[in-house]
Amino acid sequence: MYFEDFDIIQFLESRDIKYKTSGKNVSSGWIEINCCFCQDPSFHLGINLDSNLYNCWVCGEKGSATKLIKEIDQCSWATASLTVEEFSQDILAKPEKKPKLIISNKKIVWPKHTQEGLSSLHRKYLEGRNFDPDLLTDKYQLKSTSNLGGWKFRIIIPVILDNRIVSFTSRDVTNKTELAYRHLPDSKSIVPIKDTLYNFDSVDGSAILVEGIMDVWRIGDGAVASYGTQLTKEQIVILSNLKTLFIMFDCDATDKAGKLADQLATNVDHVEVIEMSEGDPAEMTVEDVRNLRVELGF
Repeated sequence: MYFEDFDIIQFLESRDIKYKTSGKNVSSGWIEINCCFCQDPSFHLGINLDSNLYNCWVCGEKGSATKLIKEIDQCSWATASLTVEEFSQDILAKPEKKPKLIISNKKIVWPKHTQEGLSSLHRKYLEGRNFDPDLLTDKYQLKSTSNLGGWKFRIIIPVILDNRIVSFTSRDVTNKTELAYRHLPDSKSIVPIKDTLYNFDSVDGSAILVEGIMDVWRIGDGAVASYGTQLTKEQIVILSNLKTLFIMFDCDATDKAGKLADQLATNVDHVEVIEMSEGDPAEMTVEDVRNLRVELGF
């Protein structure tokens, strides 16, 4: 199991959290801390040193190491997942290099000729894809570029992690360029875009994984995009800490979705592939999306 390699002692010491390895309330193979969920001061939250699963004997709260970190650090699931990795060794799908964490004094520099909101050209493009430009602009903080520069005629799409813009990608609205999507280079990002999942801040334990950003825009909160079917190890680590995951790739990528589901099944409680008979999620109707969300519990 992924959590078996997480060093809970090292994590607690890094946060100056007191713990007990022996005493009245401590069973063999467990440590105890004060519960951060019910604020009980009597060391009644037990953490199993083999599985790193926890349970409070007072309030009954229980769960994984990721959920505990999320509560202690008051952070998102994505950041908690990276913290699990930081204090782990030889974990499943561990990246070959340490994930790049947010650098506090670094800022995103937008392309020249970037403007707030969308021009008539960009709005027309989105309307042609059956999207509401105003809704998307407000919800996803979209920007646009003019007809000048290397990023011309693009929708600028911020990538947000823990309520902070850490990178961006872009979508050409002319359909005349070879590169429909163009990402900000890793060297200029606070967090490399393929170390993230688009829209992950909207996730609370369960997610619908899709390929593209417009798929996310169609489905809404709870949907996350991996920017294609080839996931990085960093993205696998993030997904491995979800409780429930539905994988909904384009109709021509069902086999890839199945292989990914098999890879994640050892760590995620419930993984399910949602097959599309044709097209991709971005092409779904409003009614289809509504029915999907109800059926999946979103």
